[in-house]
Amino acid sequence: MLAGRPVMRAGCLILLCQIEAAQAFRSKGEIALDMVMRLRREGLHFSFAAFDGGYGHLPWLRGELDGEGETFFAEAHSDQAIYLQDPAPVVLARRSPKGRVDRRQRTAIIDRHRRRRHAMESAYRKQAAML
Repeated sequence: MLAGRPVMRAGCLILLCQIEAAQAFRSKGEIALDMVMRLRREGLHFSFAAFDGGYGHLPWLRGELDGEGETFFAEAHSDQAIYLQDPAPVVLARRSPKGRVDRRQRTAIIDRHRRRRHAMESAYRKQAAML
């Protein structure tokens, strides 16, 4: 792992570290997950783990912690959708042969909201036409 030796320079204590050549790259999320699991294995007792949006946007990290039974608080970005159940995303069938093919995956939940909004807008237009 890391071998360090303290050195004094200009009145400051500096810890010089050498990293093993065989050490592989790991993302910040992988390091965070490893740190939580290692601390738990070493017997450190804590009620929960908390992390900001830099880690909260990683769905696999939340899934791993949840799978291990850890309690955690994760800050999520404002444009991130959170589902309590699997939304089963699919690519919707084409309605017209014209235009570009839409390859984005959509969920039935979003489609249901779109249908409800369309029904409300249609009802509003009918009421406005009657006035």
